[in-house]
Amino acid sequence: MATGDCHKILHHEDFVLSVVYAPDGKQIATGSRDNAVRLWDVDTGECYKILNGHTNWVREVVYSPQGDQLASASDDHTVRVWNL
Repeated sequence: MATGDCHKILHHEDFVLSVVYAPDGKQIATGSRDNAVRLWDVDTGECYKILNGHTNWVREVVYSPQGDQLASASDDHTVRVWNL
């Protein structure tokens, strides 16, 4: 039964600009003003991987339908495709 209670709080270093669930629902990807993409475990709320490479804010993140890749779009005028 849905209670509306907060399940987890994920802490970032800077403002979060994008968040998306993986197709399997087990992880979340976030993009923020710290120029990084973070991958989070939904059950534990832990950040288990930081994808660095952008040189400006990460505005958007999206998983591939299979969940094996992630694309991130940044104010550095690039889209990066990450193999997960």
